[in-house]
Amino acid sequence: MAENLNYGVQINASDNQANNSIVEKYCYSNSSGNCETYGGLYQWNEAINYSNYSITQGICPSGWHVPSDQEWI
Repeated sequence: MAENLNYGVQINASDNQANNSIVEKYCYSNSSGNCETYGGLYQWNEAINYSNYSITQGICPSGWHVPSDQEWI
């Protein structure tokens, strides 16, 4: 990816992201401009699209996936 992931609907930082078939994101300081510059912020379950698999595409674009703990290390 050429830039940080900025996908989904912005919600207020005081709200919890929910398993509701809508990808929800936070923006630093609740500023949509920060999402444009730095990308969205996601809770883990939202990022993996509420999957039970250790390696999953999650909310990533086609051809990408959320790295497993081993890949991250």
